[in-house]
Amino acid sequence: MSEQEWLTAFQPIYHTPEWGWTAGALLDPFGDHRDLVMSHVAAASRGVDGFLSRLWTVTENGDDPDLWEIVSGYHLVNRVGHLLTVVPQPEGFSEFVIIE
Repeated sequence: MSEQEWLTAFQPIYHTPEWGWTAGALLDPFGDHRDLVMSHVAAASRGVDGFLSRLWTVTENGDDPDLWEIVSGYHLVNRVGHLLTVVPQPEGFSEFVIIE
């Protein structure tokens, strides 16, 4: 799946009016957006449907830190930030998207 296909399919939610999807949609995992991200993780742990399926993690590629990947769910390793989307990922979705 290409970056553009992912953007069209899942529709990231923009949290700031800055230009560009990464600037406007990427949530800082350690700063101002931490509580928002953790509320989705907590809701999912309580069994609230739909919360974790709209949460994605942007990670650095282990082989090339200049490449980022979008992976479904909440991850800690190599994370750059998180994304929330309008459209949830389908059950069993395991693709990742390389951001170039």
